[in-house]
Amino acid sequence: MYLKKPVHNSIVILVVFMVSIGLWLNITNQVTMYGTQNGKFSDQVDSYSEYIIRNTVLNKFIGTENVGGTLIITKGYPKEDYSYYPDETVKYYSHRGIQVYLFEEIGRFNKELFIENSDRFFQAFRFLNCLLLTVCVSAFFIGLFGKNLIALISLVIFSFAGGVALFASNLYFMSWILFTPLLCFPVLVRGYSKTYVFFALVFSMLYFSVRYEFATTFALLWLFPVLALRLKTGSIDVKTAIYAFAATCLGFSLALLAHHLSVASELQISIDDASELIFTNTQVRVLSLKGVPVPFSNEFFQSMIYRWKWTGLSAPLLFSIPKLWLLILFIVIFIVISIKTKGGEFKMLFIWALLAYGSWYLFAYQHILWHVQYDSLLFAATIQMVLLICLITWVCRIFDKRRLV
Repeated sequence: MYLKKPVHNSIVILVVFMVSIGLWLNITNQVTMYGTQNGKFSDQVDSYSEYIIRNTVLNKFIGTENVGGTLIITKGYPKEDYSYYPDETVKYYSHRGIQVYLFEEIGRFNKELFIENSDRFFQAFRFLNCLLLTVCVSAFFIGLFGKNLIALISLVIFSFAGGVALFASNLYFMSWILFTPLLCFPVLVRGYSKTYVFFALVFSMLYFSVRYEFATTFALLWLFPVLALRLKTGSIDVKTAIYAFAATCLGFSLALLAHHLSVASELQISIDDASELIFTNTQVRVLSLKGVPVPFSNEFFQSMIYRWKWTGLSAPLLFSIPKLWLLILFIVIFIVISIKTKGGEFKMLFIWALLAYGSWYLFAYQHILWHVQYDSLLFAATIQMVLLICLITWVCRIFDKRRLV
């Protein structure tokens, strides 16, 4: 099969950079009600969160109050004015936002240059997010299909997924870290299970030092490469899956402890008092139904249909496929393989996708119902990814069989 012929490393690098640039430029032209507002802001998915990071970094260089420590919100936020103002800043304790410290250190190499050209620096940081995300995804597809055109085509298609394109650049979400389990897939392919578990711990600490959204999906994503490896080996390393999930939980605990200690140290308060500040928003987002439909009510199903009508796959100037169509296709294929296949090599992946996608609806119902756009990233990272792998694998097997006839 021609598409399975190896390609040169230079082709791989070129495709990775082209996809990264496409994500950075938002060539799919996707926006949300929380984003660019006809070009007013730089981010298409969540300008509110994006500018928390930007303004906190600026505040560390030119601020007059709340310069050290945690994230800040500037005074214009209640009126959707995300410009930087040095006065009347408010501390934001719900997430640690450790990326701010990295951006700050980069800016300190030339403080004057950074202040004068801060927007260019932030755009460079946004491109770096896109590049790292593309590297993570390409590592997985190359590890699964080989260094060939099939893997590169898979990379391009997946990068046009609605959630990937929307979240790729955002400086708050740093969505590339969500896909670090995919980056580590080649480690599993080479049989380095202990190294994979170690990476699960390290990247989990990094992920939860940035933010806590999609925590359950991220933890379950570390099971995905183990299940996907079955397509190559025919077996599942259950022990590695359990250890990787446990490492993720440990990474969450360590990152949360570090967050508490940093807030307690900054404000000179107890751990308990720090915990109350950190979890103020979490209690509303996780343990509340305020402002959202009751589960399984008519309003709930209307809300779900609305978000499933958002873009699933999009090719610029060619087509746009709603998530609802992809979800229907996913369910149909799942039913077919459940009835007709006994080995279940795809079945476990389909079950995993449903669990990983639904987990955030179970553990953070108010939060995801409140923010419609969050569904797009969860959908892309779970259901859409499994659907793509299944379809491409089947197409490859069909062509291989035809060649043998």
